[in-house]
Amino acid sequence: MKTLLLFFISLIFLTSNSCAQVNLTTNKKNVKISRLKLTIFKNSQEGRTHRIYYFNKKKIRIYDKPFPNHDFIDHLHTIHKYSSEDLFLEVSKLNLDSLNGTYFNYCVDTTKGKDYSIIITTKSESMSTTLHHYYLKGIEDLITLVNKYLTNNLRIQYLDKGLKQDCTELVK
Repeated sequence: MKTLLLFFISLIFLTSNSCAQVNLTTNKKNVKISRLKLTIFKNSQEGRTHRIYYFNKKKIRIYDKPFPNHDFIDHLHTIHKYSSEDLFLEVSKLNLDSLNGTYFNYCVDTTKGKDYSIIITTKSESMSTTLHHYYLKGIEDLITLVNKYLTNNLRIQYLDKGLKQDCTELVK
């Protein structure tokens, strides 16, 4: 249980350090979003790798950490021209501010599966959601939307909605 707690503390710390930019209206009030950061972690017995997608008004940047237990991070790609207004408008309709902070699938061990971290930042506040191999329709919709702006080799694979996630204890 300590390992699990340390895992989530480190995941929240890692994902809260930097973000990318997005404009969006939440269902609470009209709020201009300044950044969107989507990070996908792949867990294995050897360690974790991750890919980070930053979105802002001018460009999309993608970074990759392909090797577990190694500090090497590769700048994979930058997309300089895309319709940020269209993306931001569509993201605003997803009402992602209604999501809770952390979702954990106890059916999948922490050394397996994928973790997803989404951070949306406005000028005055930040909304963060972390999922350990957990399916949510809103996140699927976000990833489907984001994938419209990415080439095939950079697209994000999300979980299947039929994924088993009703376990009450961590399966090893």
